[in-house]
Amino acid sequence: MPFRTTRLLVAAVLALTAVAHAPAPASAAGPKVAVIVGPTGSLTDTYRSRADQVAAEAAAEGATVAKAYSPYATWANVLQAVEGANVIVYFGHGNGFPNPYGSTELRDRHNGWGLNRTTTNGDGDSWSSTLAYCGENALLGTLSASDGLTQRQYCSGGPIRPASGFVMIYAQAHYAPGFGERYVQSDPLTSYQQARQRVRNYSYPVLRLGASAFFATAYSDAHRLVERLLANPDRNFGWAFKRGAGYDSDALRRSSHPDLDASIWVQKTVIPGFHFGQADYWYAFAGKPGRSPDDVGLTARSDSPPTVTGKNPAPGKTGIATGARPYAVFSEPVRYVNAKSVTLVDTSTGDLVPASVRYDADAYLARIVPDRDLKAGTRYRVKLAGWIRDMGGNRLGSQSWKFKTRR
Repeated sequence: MPFRTTRLLVAAVLALTAVAHAPAPASAAGPKVAVIVGPTGSLTDTYRSRADQVAAEAAAEGATVAKAYSPYATWANVLQAVEGANVIVYFGHGNGFPNPYGSTELRDRHNGWGLNRTTTNGDGDSWSSTLAYCGENALLGTLSASDGLTQRQYCSGGPIRPASGFVMIYAQAHYAPGFGERYVQSDPLTSYQQARQRVRNYSYPVLRLGASAFFATAYSDAHRLVERLLANPDRNFGWAFKRGAGYDSDALRRSSHPDLDASIWVQKTVIPGFHFGQADYWYAFAGKPGRSPDDVGLTARSDSPPTVTGKNPAPGKTGIATGARPYAVFSEPVRYVNAKSVTLVDTSTGDLVPASVRYDADAYLARIVPDRDLKAGTRYRVKLAGWIRDMGGNRLGSQSWKFKTRR
């Protein structure tokens, strides 16, 4: 059966089972980031370290982190980790198509994750004994009797159930961003057609399951990508991609995804020390680049916006010392607090008071520190911009109040 026809048939089957296998909704408690580290032999320690960087950035942005690291990254443990996840980050071996090993795409093992068969083999990554490639059919929950015994034994029980609109990030995995395996310099270079096909194949199952974006990078900067997505919920996915360590506007090639209403971006660049210093396809995106984390509810933590629970000086208060440093206390952690969003205005002139703004993240307190003492007997207005948001992207809404200094 032709490739595209098969893809469309799978899509039709999934549509019929959408109610039974719909992704779990995002938790109201906060964004969840799942970090997977598959077994990669001697490289596993490096990947665990990079995964910890991702976890640290996610936690700093207020996310809950679920880890499934080798030797405990079995299919069952990974399924639990990605349940309801808003972002999934995978470190490990990649197994894609086209490849040098055959002329047929094997969706039971291609386009997914290389995981531990059991928890008893350490970081062993032998594909014949300790590692199981849980591919597209495992992610989609469509494994059948015609699929491999290894996959049926160690990868059954899908589909994965992340949050609606989740983001999938592949870090370092072969084939996911387009590059293949080149262990000697005489191995053929990747063509654009091969790279695009690999990204098409790898992105298909996650986008089919409701992902809003697919990123794949070999630039060791997955932690920075996670930080950009969580810290800038109103910025679109294209913006997040273009600020990646390996982005090259001159090398980028865009096309439509043949199987879904989405775009594919690939680019051919050089990473010193990789593939003998020759250019390859190290960085890719699939999805709708114009959408943002806000659009898909990626970082939503609750249905309630932040509020101001404390104002000093109090609204309408008079006789305030000219050395005052006004502050506002918020009901929860907020972001975008700076000298543009928290301001002090001299109402007699309408001018902004030159000042810095200090934010105490532990107390949720933003303090205005004027460059010099305020004028005596003058009325001032504290203004909070509407674009201040909580960690889930909910807006504060514009607020202000006045006070007057003593004569």
